[in-house]
Amino acid sequence: MHGVGLRYMAGIVKQLGLETSMLVVQQQAQPDPDFPTVRYPNPEENGALDLAMSTAEAEDIRLILANDPDADRFAAAENVDGVWHQFTGDQIGVLLAHWLFTVRSPMGKDDVMLTSAVSSQMLSFIGDREGFTVQETLTGFKWLGNAAKDLEKQGKNVHFAYEEALGYMFPNVVHDKDGIAAAMNFLSA
Repeated sequence: MHGVGLRYMAGIVKQLGLETSMLVVQQQAQPDPDFPTVRYPNPEENGALDLAMSTAEAEDIRLILANDPDADRFAAAENVDGVWHQFTGDQIGVLLAHWLFTVRSPMGKDDVMLTSAVSSQMLSFIGDREGFTVQETLTGFKWLGNAAKDLEKQGKNVHFAYEEALGYMFPNVVHDKDGIAAAMNFLSA
């Protein structure tokens, strides 16, 4: 969304063999510090995905993926029976966590996923049920990233962290939120 992510998003889409499925909103494709098509360039803001939704509707596309200008946030919306549903950060976080749990099972107490105090408790319920550890930190990726590093030093396997504000961290990639890695995992799920 008027930022730097398109080149990297196109790369992961190609790597996943989905390049023929990607349609770019041309009016938002290139970096522009004035963000002329949106009031706020954060995909969780009301109206930020309106242009993407109208573009998708014109092309009969049901799924929208978006990043903010510095590509550290990831958003998704789906058109179901003519109505757009924009997933919340908690919904995407739990979906990504469940997918990671599914592909990396079995997990035990040395396997960890992280979330922050402002996020849903759903991940903790899944961890309790499935036998992996979920640790909550203070709000912000400074806390999530540092907690992941500390746990890794203790020999723990930290697989994922998320915060409800559309931020997702994959410590095997980077110890910070990364919207491109989130999109890749979302498309892989």
